[in-house]
Amino acid sequence: MKATKSPPLMERTGRFVQLPINRWCNQPPRLRDAEVASRNLLDRAATPWPRRGISLEFDFVCKAIFQLTPLFLVAFFLVPHAQAQAQSTRNFELEAGANYRHLTNGYPPWVGGYLRLIAKAGGRDTLYFEVLRQREFDDTGTYFSVADSHTINDDWYVFGAIGSSVGGFFFPSVRADAQLNKKWLAKRQLVTTVGAGYFDSKDEHRDASLFLGGIYYFDAPWIVQGGVRWNWSRPGAVVSQSQFLALTHGREGTHFIVFRGAVGREAWQALGPEVSLVNFPSYVLSVNWKQWLSDDWGFNGMTEYYKSSVYQRTGFSFGIFKSF
Repeated sequence: MKATKSPPLMERTGRFVQLPINRWCNQPPRLRDAEVASRNLLDRAATPWPRRGISLEFDFVCKAIFQLTPLFLVAFFLVPHAQAQAQSTRNFELEAGANYRHLTNGYPPWVGGYLRLIAKAGGRDTLYFEVLRQREFDDTGTYFSVADSHTINDDWYVFGAIGSSVGGFFFPSVRADAQLNKKWLAKRQLVTTVGAGYFDSKDEHRDASLFLGGIYYFDAPWIVQGGVRWNWSRPGAVVSQSQFLALTHGREGTHFIVFRGAVGREAWQALGPEVSLVNFPSYVLSVNWKQWLSDDWGFNGMTEYYKSSVYQRTGFSFGIFKSF
């Protein structure tokens, strides 16, 4: 794995990193217990998506478990488990926070801040707005995005999102995503999803994607979610695949704890406007913890461990949310 200038036909499938609002694509509607089935976002990929799945390495799993277990223990044993709240009549949720990532192999840390707003618009629409200011690989940019989750009827809902950026070679010029979701079974506890996306980077690359996924809500406060994404990148006609699995515990008004893993092979990652890494495997595990401290405010934290053959990345994000 080496750094190289990106030629016109360079393979490209992107990175496992957090991107704002289009991330909402993989969550279920707020009609259910879970505001977030898993904060997978759009596979947390800032550029689409790993090339092919390969098995996790033992040392990666050990290090990730070592890092993530303390958060799990704190969530379950130090924070009181309140009873589930009734459905809130509040129509807005505002969250502000920051993130930090430490990279090995001499790369500078990533830092950023974000502002998110969720707004219910009538009985059928939930709107999502987000602004992210981020510094990565010695460049800084701002990403803006908006999304809408629209309920068609009791069994069907759709989701659409679009975003753009100013500065930051690592952000897209334009990103758009759409999903169609269907609820199944007597209690509508199974949700299946088919989606498509488009990514226009700030170099010559353009990507289109297809996503298939599912969510199952157990009677107990557990939710399991998984999905597979296929990506077509050009120039070069590169076809890639990635997959993720997430397990969520909690209910809205108390807490959500989300364990998530994703695996794949990255064919291209930009480290600068003219420098990229080529054809390397990567893995990521994360834990997201959203905790209500009262019926209208709380905190939202996430810790992450990422490993590739080029560098390792560990970090966190933390924000405070308020409903009104």
